Amino acid sequence: WGLPHSHDRARILKAGEDVWTREIYERAAWDRIENFETGRPFAADGWPKFEQVQPFLKDMYQRITTDGWSARNPSGAQGGASLANRRAEHRTLHMKSGRDWEIYNAKFGAHDPMTTMVLHLQGMARDTALMRIYGPNPKAGAAFAQQTALKMAHMGEAAQPGPIRRRLGDDAVSRVNDFGQLAKRMMEHYEGAAMQPADKLVATWLSGGRQFLVAAQLGGATLASVPSDVLNVAAHVRSFGGSGTAALGRVMRMYASPENRRLAQRAGLVMDHLMGVGAAEARFVGQVWTPESSAMVSEAVMRASFLTQTTSFHRHAFQLEFMGLLADHADKGFRDIHPDLRRRLELHGITPEDWEKIRQTPRLYQGEAEGDGFLAPMHITDRDLSIRMQALMAEETELAVPSTSLRARAQFVGGDPGTVGGELTRSAFMYKNFAFSIFFNQIKRRFYEEETRGRGAMRAASFAAFATMKWAALMTVAGAMSIQLKEVAKGRDPRPMTSDDQWMKFLGASILQGGGLGIFGDFISSTENRFGGGLAGTAAGPMVGAIGDLGALTIGNVLEAAEGKETSAGREATRFLRRYTPGGSIWWASLAYNRLVLDELQEMLDPEAAAAFRSAERKRVREYGNAAWWTPGEAAPSRAPDPAAALGG
Repeated sequence: WGLPHSHDRARILKAGEDVWTREIYERAAWDRIENFETGRPFAADGWPKFEQVQPFLKDMYQRITTDGWSARNPSGAQGGASLANRRAEHRTLHMKSGRDWEIYNAKFGAHDPMTTMVLHLQGMARDTALMRIYGPNPKAGAAFAQQTALKMAHMGEAAQPGPIRRRLGDDAVSRVNDFGQLAKRMMEHYEGAAMQPADKLVATWLSGGRQFLVAAQLGGATLASVPSDVLNVAAHVRSFGGSGTAALGRVMRMYASPENRRLAQRAGLVMDHLMGVGAAEARFVGQVWTPESSAMVSEAVMRASFLTQTTSFHRHAFQLEFMGLLADHADKGFRDIHPDLRRRLELHGITPEDWEKIRQTPRLYQGEAEGDGFLAPMHITDRDLSIRMQALMAEETELAVPSTSLRARAQFVGGDPGTVGGELTRSAFMYKNFAFSIFFNQIKRRFYEEETRGRGAMRAASFAAFATMKWAALMTVAGAMSIQLKEVAKGRDPRPMTSDDQWMKFLGASILQGGGLGIFGDFISSTENRFGGGLAGTAAGPMVGAIGDLGALTIGNVLEAAEGKETSAGREATRFLRRYTPGGSIWWASLAYNRLVLDELQEMLDPEAAAAFRSAERKRVREYGNAAWWTPGEAAPSRAPDPAAALGG
């Protein structure tokens, strides 16, 4: 109970000042809380009575319920108090015991204990990183950096002859301004300012709705992520001199061997998994403000579908291979290590002198089969060097197992939560975050690497394009594997990949699936996506589609009934449940749920259910070429899946 406490302002306001102050009085450790007037603890001369501490508690109530404004005076200063000073502030309230903390937290806390600890660690890490780059007041430091760059751009313009001055000035000054605004938005997303809702009620409903959709529609995302992750990890390990085969073996051992998972923990690779859904759901949805209750539902589905666990396994497998590669090269001088690994080290400012320090780091071992062991960046004794090496490993991990792109969110997610514009852009951005992350993490990174080798922009672009094409071919294979796994999980045979009328459709869908836009691949062969929506609704985002479906199910059927028209309410209700039941899309359970529950329900509510099932099956075979091995409406499968169907057999 020694962590900073997260108070729920709304619950405190609802309880009122008298209830809250008396609760705190009973729970507080008055021998640890300083009386600012005397500079001594309130209990220095005996346990205080309520009346003695009431003025202090009233002040605390005002500070919490006004977000600190009761103790602040308005000013024209930008950026507020120094971040370093805010972190150094004395903690005001302390609880007598862990039990008192639990009782208070249940009534007035904003988070459970585990979330409180993880958020505190995340906040400290984020603030430390900001201060390392921009100084004790990051907002002021960022403004100073932008103004310095603007001065350099203008001075460069003034030093050039007329024609060159106009061209250079227009380009340099404009680019500095553009990137300055982008950097500002990136910092807002990084700090969380861009996630604070303008209207909390609106944001609660719509953000909670997005989490509801995640729980209903992303239960099969594991089948999309596993093939691409596994192949990408192997390819990325090879890109700086490692063995792709060894990387594949490491991934398999992460699944099968508790010893490998314990090794990852010993190496310090635990934060992604502690963050829970953060590193998994963010891959497909991006990071958004959301009420805790709805976030818990989506996190439960992500864990039940094993997306959280598999994402952690893949990231840890890559990180262990990276640490193993460092250990393999530790007996070599800087000039003798693999050129691609040396290039990555140089891009992060690692010098030959730094490498000599890195080589001295004690290794982690896990049996004789691990050869030279593992050199963990977290165990490097030089603190600054350890941080730079951890940054290198984090960046390479993001390329091997893409999760989320800060730059993509800053460029494509506009407006505040709780506003019409902000909520619409967040809806449109759902399920496309993975594709944007791939673009910014892969394509632009390749270009940057080639440009820093001293090549011109055109040559750098050609090299980057070639590297990206090789990677895209690998991801297309992963996309094809994902599509076939999903088809079998849905009770259908694999899609034909070689038949004359299907191979182009399958190839296009595989390219989009491998690039993180598999939902758009549905439109290559059909007018609907996998959730039943059209192209316009898919582009606008699933929230728009969900609102439309809810309107059709309720208002639409009421209007049809009022006009004396025949409704299909039973069929539409069942279809709504198929699309929007939380957990209904979990890949290992969705087929049984659809056949044994929803198909039966549709037959009860829809007199034309059997005909609808047959029509949908004929349409599926006509458009995609693969039949069902567990036919809709049947209580049991009629046969096993046919692997030969993938080759047109």
